[in-house]
Amino acid sequence: MAFSFTRAALIDKDLEDVSVVLENALIEGRFWLPRRQEIEIRRTGSWLDYPARGIIRGRWEICCYEVNRGTPASFFGGPEIVLAPPADRAANPFPFTGHVLDSLPPDVRAVTDADVKKVQDEARALVREAALARTRSFAFSARHVSDLARFNRVEGLALGSGFLQRVGGGVAVAASGRYGFSDKELKGRGALEYSTGAGSRLTLAAERQYRDVSDEQETSLVRNTLAAQEFASDYTDTYDVRSVSLSGSLARLRWRPSFDLSYEQHDSLSVHARAASGRFQPTIPAVPLHEVRFTLALDRPTSLTYGGYELGVHLAASGIGQQNASPAPRRDFLRPSITIDLQKPFGSSRVLLHTVGAGIFGGSDSLPAQHLV
Repeated sequence: MAFSFTRAALIDKDLEDVSVVLENALIEGRFWLPRRQEIEIRRTGSWLDYPARGIIRGRWEICCYEVNRGTPASFFGGPEIVLAPPADRAANPFPFTGHVLDSLPPDVRAVTDADVKKVQDEARALVREAALARTRSFAFSARHVSDLARFNRVEGLALGSGFLQRVGGGVAVAASGRYGFSDKELKGRGALEYSTGAGSRLTLAAERQYRDVSDEQETSLVRNTLAAQEFASDYTDTYDVRSVSLSGSLARLRWRPSFDLSYEQHDSLSVHARAASGRFQPTIPAVPLHEVRFTLALDRPTSLTYGGYELGVHLAASGIGQQNASPAPRRDFLRPSITIDLQKPFGSSRVLLHTVGAGIFGGSDSLPAQHLV
């Protein structure tokens, strides 16, 4: 017999479903006795508009009946069960060996890192769908603390902020700005974004930013701010970029593809700030030019692979067509790059392997400094 209950029959409204399975077997050709019993309780709730489900499942297997044998009175006799003295417990520790999950039935699988990752992805998609469902919302935005305040040798102290206005249907308008008190220049970005609940995105943007040439960020911008302000130790190498771009990405695939098509104008920058002690290094000699750039990328989200390792990969290739600001022939370049992250837990520690590789290929002996690896 398998039965369940309607929602109206459940007193606790957080309960989604209660199901019971009762299975009997004919023992010795005479007695219908329980063989298997199951109960499953599904409970739902929400946290920050994200629906969460918990499942409680109990299962009992009954076997090896001995019918009408009788139970001797001595079965219920014997010494009282009491807690042993501390000295006896210390001398005879609990003889447990193996792993906790070893006691699970063979048809019950423990949660793996891949399962956790899948739940996280679903959670992000649900949160995005809930956010996109709101017709209108306005919020100040900043991806990092350094978007609010930073210090470097070009801008000196720079303060900024941003906002995000959702207009409904997955469409949003984003803008951010920053002003440097040493270079007395305003930098900013404006974007029109369309997003789906699954995480796919299409963005049209225009910006003027000081872009770092590094393929790998040398240090956190918070630490860089403190080091630059106090000791003239600035690990950013920036150049001036003004651009208009169209970019997009496609979600819910094992390898996530993305693209970026942009028209950019580059120029060099100069040192304007002073530190409490020491002297800043000069900025990189970026070449003033105009360029069209098209980038294709593939991202493999971190997931389990051979040997229990977690692997994440980013592949990208940029085709760059350049025209110097001064009269000069057009030059074309190809700039591929790859980033590989490999990690594995060992007890309470974790081994991390992070590899970055890039190159630039073109028919010219002189390559712009802002594109060097």
